[in-house]
Amino acid sequence: MSGESENRKYEVLDESVLMPLNYFTYGQAYTGSGNGKRYRINMGKRELPLPADAPEGTKPPMEKYLTLEMWPEPYAYDVTDPGNITLTEYPFGEEAYERLLSDLDAELKKN
Repeated sequence: MSGESENRKYEVLDESVLMPLNYFTYGQAYTGSGNGKRYRINMGKRELPLPADAPEGTKPPMEKYLTLEMWPEPYAYDVTDPGNITLTEYPFGEEAYERLLSDLDAELKKN
């Protein structure tokens, strides 16, 4: 085996084209495909509930999270029936991003 293949984290994903976590903070999605599947990684934001004792006028805290959406080829995301798209959410952070990529790699290996 070559040294390059021994150092690979993923069997299917090509690490050289994956975007770093901070890429998603700019509102961009990362898309790709493999083994008859397409995928999209994106960052979402949502308001968290305020504590009951929060002063009036306090803005709710925001939470960032990552989404992994997968659907069968050949269709693009925008024309795929939403019922055919699986959505998984992950916390926003390096550890969770690594888990997302490992999960994606495992899904792309399946037939």
